Amino acid sequence: MPDTVGREQRRVDDVTTLDGDLVVAADGARSVVRTRVWGDEPRDTGVVAIRGVLETPPGSPLDQMHEFWGDGMLFGVGPNRLPHRTGTNWYAATRRGEDTPAGALAWAREAYGGFPDLVRATLADADPGRTVVNTILESRPARELVRDRYVLVGDAAHAMSPNLGRGACEAMVDAIVLGEALNEHGPQGARHYEKARLRAGQRTRTAATMARRLALSARAGRAVVRVAARWGGKD
Repeated sequence: MPDTVGREQRRVDDVTTLDGDLVVAADGARSVVRTRVWGDEPRDTGVVAIRGVLETPPGSPLDQMHEFWGDGMLFGVGPNRLPHRTGTNWYAATRRGEDTPAGALAWAREAYGGFPDLVRATLADADPGRTVVNTILESRPARELVRDRYVLVGDAAHAMSPNLGRGACEAMVDAIVLGEALNEHGPQGARHYEKARLRAGQRTRTAATMARRLALSARAGRAVVRVAARWGGKD
């Protein structure tokens, strides 16, 4: 960061006290700026995500991406390749209240008992100390990303269900587009950013909602099997 950039590390409850020509709100799904300036809070989807990491040897079945749908539940595993070691990310989602990691794991080991061996083995090896449990929040539809001197980016603009894996991607696109617009147009570049990113971010948020609803529908597993069979799939 250039020397002209000042850093502050403190909790901000009143965003109107912040200095600057622009206040860029990159403060997440529970954005203080969006709540204070837009009067808008995220909505609870009623879905909880249980996520964790495992250390696994190279060549493990967990070295590949797998996702399973059925009975209103979802479970996925995928490689997490870090320097000098191989790991696995795993995640589960269902309509359920938030719980402690230990409580959520105990519940999941029983609830996912009818899922394939890979799922049951992953949950058996999961460690509560390396597991997090989060309620999935979504932003409400936004009609503007700029109001006065405040600009929304990332989850503050379009917090979405994680089912498309696009949340962080959309945030990075927001940052690049906003940065380029401000470099070219100064503070007025915020409006150029809004024009470029408003509909795109909201479309992705809506698509992620649809994907979540499909994946967690009671008939999701059977629907996927029918589609796969229609197109010649065997698994």
